[in-house]
Parts: sequence; C-alpha cells; structure tokens
Amino acid sequence: MSAEAIQARILEADLLAGAEKNRLLSILGELWKKKVVFVGGVILFSLLFVGIFAPYVSPYDPLKQELNIRISPPIWMAGAKAGHILGTDALGRDILSRLIWGARISLTVAVGATALSIGIGASLGLLAGFSGRKVDDLIMRLVDIQLAFPFILLAIALVSVMGASLQNVVIVLGITTWATPCRLVRAEVLSIKEREYIVAARASGQRTWSILLGQILPNAATPILVLATFDLGRFILSEASLSYLGLGVPPPTPSWGSMVADGQDYLSTAWWVSTIPGFIIMFACLGGNLLGDFLRDVMDPELKE
Repeated sequence: MSAEAIQARILEADLLAGAEKNRLLSILGELWKKKVVFVGGVILFSLLFVGIFAPYVSPYDPLKQELNIRISPPIWMAGAKAGHILGTDALGRDILSRLIWGARISLTVAVGATALSIGIGASLGLLAGFSGRKVDDLIMRLVDIQLAFPFILLAIALVSVMGASLQNVVIVLGITTWATPCRLVRAEVLSIKEREYIVAARASGQRTWSILLGQILPNAATPILVLATFDLGRFILSEASLSYLGLGVPPPTPSWGSMVADGQDYLSTAWWVSTIPGFIIMFACLGGNLLGDFLRDVMDPELKE
C-alpha cells in the first residue's frame, strides 16, 4: 500500500472521530425531545446532585436520634412532626436526610463498580478481539467460568469473606460483572479491526496499543456507554440488596437497602419507613433504564424506524 493510500486511510479515521462528536451532540438534542427519557435523566442527575451536595441540602444529621419523635409519619399524614417531611424511623432519625446521604453511598457504589467492571471488561475484550487465537481462547474461557456463577450469590459469598464495607462492595460488584462488557467489546473489536483504516494504521507502523486506544476503542465506545448506563441502575439495586442483607455498607451509615431492612418490622404500622426508600430505589433504577434504552435506540441505526 502506498504512502498516499495510508495517509488517506488515517484521514478517514480522523473524519470518523469527528462524526462521532457530532453524533453525541445530536443525541443530546434527541434527549430533550423525548420527555419521558428526559425525566429519567433528570432523576439520575437529581440523585447525583443531592448525593454530591448532601452536607448542604440535608435538613438534619442522618445519624441524629430523637426517640421522642420516633416513627413520626410524613408531613401529609396526621401526627406528623414539623420539619420532618418524610417522617422519621424507629430511632427518630429523619428519613429525608438519610435518603439524601444514602444517595451518596448508592451512587458511589454504582459509579465505582461500573467504572471497575467496564475497565476490566473493556481491557480484556480489546485483548481478546485484537490478539491471536490463544489469547482470545484463554480470555473467553475465563468469561465462561465467570458467567457460570450466579452473580448475586457470588457477590454475597465474596462480601462475606472480605467483610462489609463501601470499598469491598465496589470491588466485589466490579470484579463479578466484567464478563459482559468483555464479550461486548470483543465482538466490536472483531468487527472493527478488519476495516480498511485499521489495516492502513497497522501498515503505517503504528504500535498495537496506539491502534487499540486511539482508533478501535473510540469506535467501540457506543455500546460501552449504553452498557454503562444500564449498569448504573443494576448496581444501585445490587448495593441495596447487599445492604438489605447486612452485607453492604455497615451501619449506622445511611443506605437505601438498610433503610428498607430497618423498617420491615413496622410495615403494618409505619409503612413509610421501608416503602419510601423502596420507591427511591425503584425510581433510580427506572431512570438508568430509561436513559439506557434511549442511548441504545439513538446509537443503533438498525433500531430506528
């Protein structure tokens, strides 16, 4: 292949990268038009906002106990205490404040676990798709082994061994879910690496890592982004499940899952203690799924009508 042809292929790769940027701008425009999906995005970013600024937006200390106002109902019910909009729990702690601080925990776990899962999976997927058959076979067998274990049971077992803590929950959720992004990225790499601009880049003498990180990975970013959005909701639910079982963030740190567990003995007399955190978990997962569905639809031309 001549030098002019190689240069033309490299220019083509640069143009494709520019097209990807324009595509992201069009996606933001589509997001604004679809109000239901926009609501999902607002839910996620609202939770992100209150989680980051929890010390400033929380009306009370989430750990402060006031036994004289324990099991106080929400403000719209008879017997509510002034200032406690969503009521109090069995120890007199303000539910709204605990929900706000719990958002920080849930989103920290969700973002951290997503980054770890995608980081491990995408790296191994790049190697599996671009390397030779031996490396590909080895990584795919590891993926098969990983997928053979039920996710939540494996997470419970690992957290039980490592101990309940925020850091351990993030690590466990990340290392038990890397197989899916690995398979996804591998499939994209197998498709992309035979394209002409990749062949031209290899012919021009570019290093393997330069091709992987500079050209293949950006062109495989779309499915990774969609998967990461879905994973946010999944990890929020997973963290809540572990905390409900007492294997998440240890008390008295506020966590949505532990709040549901704390109120389960009062469902007949104080439903709000468990139900309100349950609804927050549902809306957080719904927001992630709505946003993920939208990104999948707009980024996959085959799904467009």
